[in-house]
Parts: sequence; C-alpha cells; structure tokens
Amino acid sequence: DVNKLLLYPLTKLVVTRDIILKDDYGFCGRIYAQWKNIHETLNQAVDYAKTHGIVYDLIIRSRWDLRIKLKKMFEVIDISCEQDKLVVTRHGCRGPSDQMFMGPPRLMIDVCSMVNHYYEYLDTKFARRTKNRKPPTAKGKLKTLFPCQSEKLLKFHIENVTDWSKDVIYQKKWFIGF
Repeated sequence: DVNKLLLYPLTKLVVTRDIILKDDYGFCGRIYAQWKNIHETLNQAVDYAKTHGIVYDLIIRSRWDLRIKLKKMFEVIDISCEQDKLVVTRHGCRGPSDQMFMGPPRLMIDVCSMVNHYYEYLDTKFARRTKNRKPPTAKGKLKTLFPCQSEKLLKFHIENVTDWSKDVIYQKKWFIGF
C-alpha cells in the first residue's frame, strides 16, 4: 500500500553530491564512491528503521538501470528470506556481481561495510601486484586499479566478513542488463 509510505516521512534523507574523481592511489574513484554511497544509503535505511520501529526482512542493493526479471527476482527473494542468506549474482570474473545482491539486514550491513576496508583490501596480497602501477588513462579518463576491481574486492570482503560457505548463495542473474 503506497499510502503507508506517508506514515514514515523522509525528513532526514541525505543526498550525497560529492564526486570522487580519484581514489587515494590516483586511480578512478568510481569504485570507492560507489561503495561509499551504498554504505551511506544502508546506514540511512537502518537509522530510519530504528527511528520508526520498522524491521526489514530483506534489503536489496540494485543498480537503478537494470531491467529486472520480476519472476526470477521474486524466486531469489524467497530463497534469501526462507534461508536467511545473502544472495549474490555471479559476475563474469567468477565472483559476485556488485550490480545487485540481497539479504537479511545483518549480512547486508556486513557486506556494505566494505568501504571501511577499501584501502586495507587494496594493500592485501591479491591486490598488491597492481598497486604500484601508474594510473592509466584511456582517452583522458582514469581507469580502475585492476579489471573487475569492485567484484574482486566484494568477493574478498564477503569471504572475510561472513561465513560465506554457509551465509552466501550465488545465483544466475535475475536482471537482463542496462
């Protein structure tokens, strides 16, 4: 019921206007900015829920420009809710996709906190081999530190912050693309 939304006024909604062009290593800042915004949005939702006595069964992170297969997404929602697990789509890099994932609040809070460990993870063994590279440009645009950077960081984070073997389910995409 859309009218119920009026019961919960959005008086503390914060819209971030900061643009992070470069990360601290001089590479394209879009990956860091993406995770910073995901984390801040989740924090707003959690604060809002506490203030208004709302209990979320499930939180979904999704890009707004994806064409969602509703029947498939509803199946995935059922899986996540019934099994109390984080459900992540597979990415071409053989890890989780950062485009859309969902799960119970406790797991989503853990996963979306990746931004708090962003530079720590870039200094880990899996990323260290590319850290000393000069920021490459393509037609004047900064590139990310390494291919599939967001997905590889997400996989590393999920495996280190959750008991991923029992808390995470990988699914085929429930969206078409953009």
